[in-house]
Amino acid sequence: MTPSQVVIHLPYAGNINVTRSEISEIHTSTPVMIMLKDKTLEFGKFNCQKTGRTIILDTVTGEEHEYPLSSVTYINPPPHIAGEGTYFSGEINLGGEFKEGNTVSTKIGVDFNTQYDKGIRRWLFNGKAQWESKNRTNTEENWFLQGRYNRLFKPKWYTLGNMSLEYDKFKGLDLRSVSGGGVGYRFFDEPERRLSIEGGPNFVFENYKETGKSYYLAFREGGQLQYPFFRNRLFFYHNHSLLQGISDTAQLSIRTSTGFKIPIGILGIHTALQLDWNWDKEPSPGRKNSDTTLTLKGGYGW
Repeated sequence: MTPSQVVIHLPYAGNINVTRSEISEIHTSTPVMIMLKDKTLEFGKFNCQKTGRTIILDTVTGEEHEYPLSSVTYINPPPHIAGEGTYFSGEINLGGEFKEGNTVSTKIGVDFNTQYDKGIRRWLFNGKAQWESKNRTNTEENWFLQGRYNRLFKPKWYTLGNMSLEYDKFKGLDLRSVSGGGVGYRFFDEPERRLSIEGGPNFVFENYKETGKSYYLAFREGGQLQYPFFRNRLFFYHNHSLLQGISDTAQLSIRTSTGFKIPIGILGIHTALQLDWNWDKEPSPGRKNSDTTLTLKGGYGW
C-alpha cells in the first residue's frame, strides 16, 4: 500500500492497482511491514476494518497497537523509503527518422532520466541531445545535461542543489551553465504519481556567438509532474524550468517537456509522444525566440 493506492500481486495476473479510497477493509494473514506518517515502522499482522479502526498485531510480543487508517502511509514500503536501502530508477528513450530519395534527411534524438534515492537523499540526472541533417546539410544540433541533489528536512520539504549545461548550435549558443540551490516541496512522491515544485537563486553564464559572454544572477523555478490514468496504462508528464534574471527582466528563458507515455508491458519497454518548447525573451540577433519539437519515441525503463 502507498499513500494513493493498494497494489495486489496475483501470480496469474501480475500487479493489480486499486485506488486506496476504494478499499474498505484490509487483512493480512502473515506479518507485513507498516510505515506510519511519522516514519515509525511496525511489523505484524494488519487488520483494517470498515470503521477505519486499524490494529497491528506484533507477532513477536503478541501486543496489539491501534492506529487510525489515515496515519498509515505504506504497507511493505520500498527499502529506500523505510530508510533500509537504496532505490535506482530511470529510463532512456530514442527517436528518429531516415529518408532517402528526392529528399535525404536524418534525424536522431536521445534522452535519459535517472533517480537514485538513499533515505532522505536523492540524486537526479537527466539529459537530451538532438541532431538533424537535410540534403547532407546540418540543420539541428543541440544537447542539454542537468544534475540535481535533494535532501528532505521535513516530510515534504527539501533543500536542493542544481547544475546544468546547454549547447545549441542554431541558436548561436555555445554554452549556458546554470548552478545554484534553493528549496522544494513534494506534493506527492510515488513511483507512479509525482508532483513537486522548487526554486532558488542561481548563477548563469552564457556564451553566444554574436553577443559574447555574459554573467548574471537569476531566480530559477522548476516543476515535475507525472500522473497515471487507466490503472497505470497511460501516464501524463510535464517538466519545466524557468530562469528569470534578477537585475535585468529581459533575461528570461523557459524550457518545457510535456507528453504521454504508454507502457507496453514487456520488459520495461514503453512509447511516448512528447512536445518540447524552449523560449528566450531576447534571443541572439537574427534568431527566433522559440523552438518547438514534437517527438514520437520508444524507450526502456527500470
